[in-house]
Amino acid sequence: MRTSEKEMIFVESTKERAYFRLTDTAIGYLDSYGEKHNLNRTESIERIIRDHQKRSDTFLDSVAERFLSKFDEKYKNLFTGLRLASRNADVNSDILIEAFNTFFISYQIEKAYTTDTVKNPALESCRTSVKDRIAAYKQKKDDKAAKKDNAGT
Repeated sequence: MRTSEKEMIFVESTKERAYFRLTDTAIGYLDSYGEKHNLNRTESIERIIRDHQKRSDTFLDSVAERFLSKFDEKYKNLFTGLRLASRNADVNSDILIEAFNTFFISYQIEKAYTTDTVKNPALESCRTSVKDRIAAYKQKKDDKAAKKDNAGT
């Protein structure tokens, strides 16, 4: 037996026999597809399935791409704002650390009083002020969104 015959037998042995009941229309399509591409019915079915898989994969990739594009389009400004706010907060924290370090060194302060030990009333006043300011900004934003929603209705 020649090598090509062995390979051919091996390839055929990996196939499984299956029986299908098809409409005349489906058989007609298979036959015309086979004639067009010079394939028998089995080869036609396999190629149609393979082509369908490729199109399905391409379709899913396309849907995923469109989703990501729409998501990016809708939320790009939000993520940019969050990134900038985070960076700004990080920079401000670094500035405060450097300023406090300078203050501590200048006044030779060696002992720290953490807020879990004792809280200065001035610090509490600052916290309350910041919380109130944030709440006011949020309320303005909510009011603006409510007006926009009511205008659209």
